[in-house]
Amino acid sequence: MSWYEFFPLVPLDNHRAVLLLAVIAAVVSYSHMYELALRHGEPE
Repeated sequence: MSWYEFFPLVPLDNHRAVLLLAVIAAVVSYSHMYELALRHGEPE
C-alpha cells in the first residue's frame, strides 16, 4: 500500500487537516531525532 492511498482527494475538513499535520509532524520529528542520534553516535 502506498502512502498517498491514505489521503483521499477530497477537501480537508478540520479533523482531517489536524490529523494530517499531526502525522507529518510525527514523521518529521522522528526522522530528525534519528538523524541526530546517528550524528551523535559517530565520532567526529
